[in-house]
Amino acid sequence: MEEVEIYSWFFIYKEWDKLQRMPFPDKGFEESFRKHIYERIKPDVMSNIKDTGFGLSYSSLSTVPHELDVICSKKHEKSVFELKHYSESRITKELIFTFLGKVIDFYLKNVQLLSHYKITMYFVTINKIGSSPI
Repeated sequence: MEEVEIYSWFFIYKEWDKLQRMPFPDKGFEESFRKHIYERIKPDVMSNIKDTGFGLSYSSLSTVPHELDVICSKKHEKSVFELKHYSESRITKELIFTFLGKVIDFYLKNVQLLSHYKITMYFVTINKIGSSPI
């Protein structure tokens, strides 16, 4: 699903600044992104909001109920998104490794089911320090 990366980029750099901000800590970033991706790629399955089962009621090897923001399945591909809306802070390696660890934790527990999929992970963020996106 190469178009997923294109639509993610398009949302960050073209759409997000046009949208009305919501009174939530993330300003509606997650909900707006979810809607944008759903309308563009039309996945076969999309995880529910605040899903802690890899979008399919799976458990993790560690038994920790990890939340991944959006998981889309289309044919034999899964796109896994971690969404962050930051206004002043930087993206750290700990955030990236946490995201990677969550996905690996689910994969190891459900390898027989997930090994049939091409899984692509996306860390999508809006991070403005001053006025320029990072």
